[in-house]
Amino acid sequence: MRTLSAYLDSLCKKVFQAKTIQVELGRSITAYAIKNHVLGFAESKRMILKIFHDYKCKTISLVGSDTTSNTATARSNCIDSILKFVLFILMYCLSGELQIKICGIA
Repeated sequence: MRTLSAYLDSLCKKVFQAKTIQVELGRSITAYAIKNHVLGFAESKRMILKIFHDYKCKTISLVGSDTTSNTATARSNCIDSILKFVLFILMYCLSGELQIKICGIA
């Protein structure tokens, strides 16, 4: 019984610590965020270029089983165009020649 009580006390401390960290960082306190902190999972950050690249690789790997080569080629070309566009916009933003307004913020 003491072991269970000690375990529950340590779990309560971890939850309180997770809540405190969320408040200090100005993040919303959610069960998901607290669970990830208590279990030791890092916050996942997904990058759009990586997502598109992974999708392109998966599409190419499906040729023959579920996808025709024409479909894979069309998807690959589309993804390549999107990647080029994102890089083009990024380079313009970095050069200072273009400002993108998101939700009224320059």
